[in-house]
Amino acid sequence: MELSPYVVEGRTPDAAVFPGSIDEVAAVVGLAANEGVPVTPWGGGAAASVGMPAARAGLALGLRRMSRLLEHEPADLTATVEAGMTMGAFQAALGGRGQWMSLDPADADRATVGGVLATNAFGPRRHLYGAARDLLIGVTVVTADGAVVRGGGKVVKNVAGYDLPKL
Repeated sequence: MELSPYVVEGRTPDAAVFPGSIDEVAAVVGLAANEGVPVTPWGGGAAASVGMPAARAGLALGLRRMSRLLEHEPADLTATVEAGMTMGAFQAALGGRGQWMSLDPADADRATVGGVLATNAFGPRRHLYGAARDLLIGVTVVTADGAVVRGGGKVVKNVAGYDLPKL
């Protein structure tokens, strides 16, 4: 496999994997943690230079297979989306139902939903509609040791404890 697309700050990863589900992500991350291998999540690469790169490239965790709109409730103005879906594809899916997402990163056909949330990428609409964290009501994440953690919910009003998506 050609690894040059996954180079970050001049560091080429040892390998790249492309899980298709949150459980597969958890398994890969857990194994990498046990072996001491650093993991770099990779969506579309639109913000690959944002943040502090690992001292060693290790493993590129490509999310392109996790690019589905899992659920869309137009009446509730909610959607459940996988991290690897591009903002352009997300906008197109919502547009088919007469809706749109106010997040407008610079490269919507390359920027993924997960990348936009991770980097708080935004465009000029942020001043009217808020940043990514203001629009997020629920999240499922994999921690550095491979544990799956869920926070928030699928409804706007929720009194189920800490608002993890906003922390």
